Amino acid sequence: MTFCRYLHNFLFTTERNELFKIQDISTQNFSQYFTSFENVQTTLYQIYDLSMTKTNVLLDKNVITRICNRLLNATYIDVYAIGIDDIIGKQLVYRLQSLGLLTTLHDTFNQKYVKNTSKNNVSIVICLNASQLQIYEITEYLLQNHIYTVSLMGSHHQQLLNMNQDSLLFYTPENQDMDGLIEVFSAEYVINLIYAILKGRKENNMNK
Repeated sequence: MTFCRYLHNFLFTTERNELFKIQDISTQNFSQYFTSFENVQTTLYQIYDLSMTKTNVLLDKNVITRICNRLLNATYIDVYAIGIDDIIGKQLVYRLQSLGLLTTLHDTFNQKYVKNTSKNNVSIVICLNASQLQIYEITEYLLQNHIYTVSLMGSHHQQLLNMNQDSLLFYTPENQDMDGLIEVFSAEYVINLIYAILKGRKENNMNK
């Protein structure tokens, strides 16, 4: 069994209620844990564990399968990421390009491009910060032009969730003081998950 297939089977056969048994750490006053090198190591490990565990609970296998199908069959993939979201956008574009999928990162919005783009394109909008109002406007315009749009977003962005056809949710705490560290960890995990699934499917197709 390949690693990608093992990862896929493990993530989606684990009972969701079991995932919540992780020991939570406070997402406020993080500096209290950073009193020594050993404490920093332990705390970062717990943050990674917390981010992945709670993100797994938010992910829907059917939605992920549908998104992966659309990505593999897309004429082109457009990723929209503004501000700090650009960090995640660049990683996603790199992963998809590594699989041979035609992908571009946009940090600005061109309405004429959208109007003339193929309806077989896939757009992915990334939202770490709910205050990024421009991403809502971009999403609305994409949907008005009948572009299949996926949101990669934090779990508290209900407005964006209601707008999109499909969404990839990752865990974000309601309050934290780590400058978006948990959001970044969680979003990176979703990107790596999508990459591993797509890579496994492409390799299986080549071996047939």
